[in-house]
Amino acid sequence: MKKVLLFALFALLTSATAHGVLLLVEDNGDGTIYIEAGLSTGGSAQGASVIIKEKASGKLISSDLKIPEEGHLTTEQPKVPYTVTVKLSQGHEVTKNGPLATNENKGDSKKDKK
Repeated sequence: MKKVLLFALFALLTSATAHGVLLLVEDNGDGTIYIEAGLSTGGSAQGASVIIKEKASGKLISSDLKIPEEGHLTTEQPKVPYTVTVKLSQGHEVTKNGPLATNENKGDSKKDKK
């Protein structure tokens, strides 16, 4: 719920300045990432392509994801630094750096070292 409210607030603040694609990418802390996309006008990004690439090499990690009707999805978090791109028709797209895995899902916590 918190993520949706933050995204909605961001959409409202930017809608007065420009029409574009909004993208939120967050680490869920469990080896997955949360991706939410929409339009700055409040419109849906349903059906937009989601492309995940290695940041250093540009090597494709995933290109078979689509934004569903609800506007968000969860997918496996890459183990290397990466970017997430959402592409809509008419050349509208946005790219963001993906969050790196937290200590909880790297297995680095002190609890794991016995």
